[in-house]
Amino acid sequence: MTWSPTFPPGEQPDLQKVLTAAKSLTEEGSYEEALQRYLWYFDHSRDDDTQRGVRLSFALLDWVKLAGHYPKAKQALIAIRDAEARQFSDGGGYAELFHEISAINTYLNDRKATAMLLGTVEQKDPALAGQCYFWAREALIQNGEYEKCLHYLGDPEAAFQQICTSREQRQTLESRQAERQQQLTKRLQSLAQTNRPFARVPPLIAPPPFADENFVRETCQLIEILVGADRKAEAEAIQSRALAVLEDPRLKLAVGDATEQFLKHSQNNK
Repeated sequence: MTWSPTFPPGEQPDLQKVLTAAKSLTEEGSYEEALQRYLWYFDHSRDDDTQRGVRLSFALLDWVKLAGHYPKAKQALIAIRDAEARQFSDGGGYAELFHEISAINTYLNDRKATAMLLGTVEQKDPALAGQCYFWAREALIQNGEYEKCLHYLGDPEAAFQQICTSREQRQTLESRQAERQQQLTKRLQSLAQTNRPFARVPPLIAPPPFADENFVRETCQLIEILVGADRKAEAEAIQSRALAVLEDPRLKLAVGDATEQFLKHSQNNK
């Protein structure tokens, strides 16, 4: 059975509705019907900019939840992943496709496959491998391939400066979003005084701040790479600079935690 939505000629299908229907069908226990919608959605959302973020996050998360009830759903997702990976083996492939495969592997809890795929890309096209590294970084770290990370990372000082710059940019964006939300909240409150329906509008929930969280995560990854590549002094220097930017307990423990992870990888590789 192959499902596709019906819609009037000249109109475009609502991708979000298809995705929502797939989730509802899963909850109802209509697993095959849900899978058909995920398959159709994944195939047709690839070039839709409005679904770019959802496609490789919430959609995959819900698909994997379906797979927990319906093994065929997992097999279908693996089949998509393997077909895409073969493009790299055949000398094709591109960075965005690698990103997609990496996302699928993350939700399948199979990051090792991402690290292995990067190795394939390196053999075929080293320049492309450099473009794909960002999406393979966590898999390589998890796999203890610190020297390879350092190869693609380049200058650690420049990498840390980029992490700091990204934090500042995210903070600016979050500040603007918070300001716009505050203005909208005030407007709704003002309208609620004279328009009763607005009084029933629930309060707006501020999006969680990501600037500091990303700063800590990316800095800890950089520190682990340096420790694993036997450059502990540089790791400690970056740790000190990071703590001067943000006092966070995870940063205080970063070098020690990285050393433990390195030792675990060393034991596992013996």
